[in-house]
Amino acid sequence: QSFTDWELAICFYEIDEEVKDIIQGWRDRDPRISLHQVTKPGYVPPLNVGLAALKESTSEYICMIDSDDIMLPARLERQVAFLENRPGYVLVGGQRILIDQENNILLNKSGNYPITNFMIRRNLVLYPPIIHPSVLIRRSALYAINGYREMFPHGTDSDLWMRLLQYGKFHNLFRA
Repeated sequence: QSFTDWELAICFYEIDEEVKDIIQGWRDRDPRISLHQVTKPGYVPPLNVGLAALKESTSEYICMIDSDDIMLPARLERQVAFLENRPGYVLVGGQRILIDQENNILLNKSGNYPITNFMIRRNLVLYPPIIHPSVLIRRSALYAINGYREMFPHGTDSDLWMRLLQYGKFHNLFRA
């Protein structure tokens, strides 16, 4: 990432020992990386373990990505700049490009997700207008709502977006 002031909390329920050794090797070389065991399976527990691990962080923003996601090199820099210049916004997302294991583009959804706060809010009840692994969220808002709730195992992101609405506006960058 071109934005270099970040921390990475890697949260896992089950992990291959070889992968764990690789991550620990990176952690030994970079103190910004931490590794956290999750005691319950599912989608929500690792997210909340990550939030708990970053509770003492000094970062103003939190980004959550899954193990099969890749970020474009300037993504965090662009999203941080957006939020720094717009204090009324609590979340900035982006678009997506689906790739295969060889990085061949399968589907380019760049520009297909609504950009403005008005259009995101309007579509929130119809379909997910925000992609979970594309967001950067203002930390104060995320901790104010106590992160993710396990009561919605298939709608955790939609539940989070709805609760974050009370803290500010949303935006999706055209390209992140």
